[in-house]
Amino acid sequence: MTTGTKPKSFEHIDEAGDGLELKASQQKEEQTWHHVDEAWLAREKRLVRKLDYTLMPTIWVLYLFNYLDRNNIA
Repeated sequence: MTTGTKPKSFEHIDEAGDGLELKASQQKEEQTWHHVDEAWLAREKRLVRKLDYTLMPTIWVLYLFNYLDRNNIA
């Protein structure tokens, strides 16, 4: 389940108002899925933060140079 998609057994949970009751085994699978999902989200958040810290200073410098160049042309 590293692709980030829910297994087909949980498709009915996403539909609102279908009235299906979960069995004990399905509840255990759902709890396991949420644990995996939380771990995945934590790793994704950490990766996005690293990318932001790496790329944003470069983007700001490029934006500054672009602004200076446009003012210099006039």
